[in-house]
Amino acid sequence: MRRIEIIGATLIGLAFLPAASAGTAVAKPLLLSDPAGAVAPGTVLTGSSSNLTLATNTGSVACEDNLLSATLTTNGLSGDSATATEALGFGEFDGLPGACSSSSGGPVDVTWSGLEWPITLRGNGTSTIKGDKKIKITATFIAIAPPNKCSFVAWRVAGHLIVGSAASPAPLELTVANQPFKLFPKVPGAAPICPIRAQLSGSWTFTDGAGVVSTS
Repeated sequence: MRRIEIIGATLIGLAFLPAASAGTAVAKPLLLSDPAGAVAPGTVLTGSSSNLTLATNTGSVACEDNLLSATLTTNGLSGDSATATEALGFGEFDGLPGACSSSSGGPVDVTWSGLEWPITLRGNGTSTIKGDKKIKITATFIAIAPPNKCSFVAWRVAGHLIVGSAASPAPLELTVANQPFKLFPKVPGAAPICPIRAQLSGSWTFTDGAGVVSTS
């Protein structure tokens, strides 16, 4: 009888092994490559965007050109990492060099601060920009006399990317949608009528010195 109990317990234990194995997700590695091959750590990646928008309940701000520069730290892991070292938003709205546009029709100067920001790109198609300092976006409304600034901050910006295959790599395009930012009122020149919340949406497509950066 004792032997039967042991065998029965063993069979019950074995019955659960396939289910446990099936329920364990295997992290997919992410390989970044360019026309020359795998992108080496230390390579500077430059993301460009023409559709990045900061929207609030009272209006929005958009720049014709947006740049995000990052230095790659790791490649070929389930979570590749990079460090963002520069972020810019600029245009030539209303003929003013560097000026972005606003839904109110006035020119806006947009600045990003709080760098450096660690970036994580994952093989499951998700991404995170998260720094030790808050990510800050400041909009200065040029046509309005000071105080004329609205600053918004976030600790974390989540996004997604399309992961291709070895046979069919996909361009590295980092997309964010409706990512929440909060008003940061403690900035010199802060306007008294800034919205208390904002949302960031848009996408950056990345290149390096050899050309378009792709994922697989």
